[in-house]
Amino acid sequence: MRFITGHLRENLLADNTATLYFIDGLIRCTPTQIPMYESAPPFLRFYDYLETKGVPDMIDEKEFVRLAAEHGFNGKIVAEDSLRNSTSFMKIKNNEAIPMAHEYIQQVMDEDGPFHGVIGASEGSITAASTLMRDLETCRKNNRKSSFRCGIFMVGFPAVDDQGRWILCDDGSGLQITVPTCHIIGEQDPVACAGIALMNTCEPKSRVLVSHEGGHLIPHEPEIMNRVGDFVRKVKAEG
Repeated sequence: MRFITGHLRENLLADNTATLYFIDGLIRCTPTQIPMYESAPPFLRFYDYLETKGVPDMIDEKEFVRLAAEHGFNGKIVAEDSLRNSTSFMKIKNNEAIPMAHEYIQQVMDEDGPFHGVIGASEGSITAASTLMRDLETCRKNNRKSSFRCGIFMVGFPAVDDQGRWILCDDGSGLQITVPTCHIIGEQDPVACAGIALMNTCEPKSRVLVSHEGGHLIPHEPEIMNRVGDFVRKVKAEG
């Protein structure tokens, strides 16, 4: 995450708009198979996922192709349905890891916070979105204001409940991310449906979509990171 946010961090630090605080997961995993995202060990994540055929820790290659064909960025099938129909897609193996991860993150928030936003990329956005949604809901129930003022999700996935189920806009829960959000989604991303489903759980009036022509990757083009940086500046200026 430190590597893929390098350009954004430079953008935000240029005028002291914001700094990023990184939290590592607790579960060891195999390294990514995507060369541009390679980094030094240890390799950690917050949740452990059921393995599929094909590349370890990633969705089955045939499933990628099917999703790309049926549920792409401009697909006609509803994004939420595509996730439900992908029964083996990013399924959390051990649900006990979910509350453990949230307790750990809450401890960090209590000790090192307050924090004013969350940011997550790919599967990391599951944790980021879940943290943000849980905090907003807890604050709503206790009639207090959350310190979180925004969320940034790069090629993201929706939040999950304590049972590892996707939290979707049409699941009847009524849960929603009500602070401004920025969503970076690739038009050629085979799993763009996941990012769209996440975006659909966010307040429509304050969500921003930053699309790019690439796939499931974090774009480094200055113009794209400038748009994300401007989003943060706007949120900060609005208080």
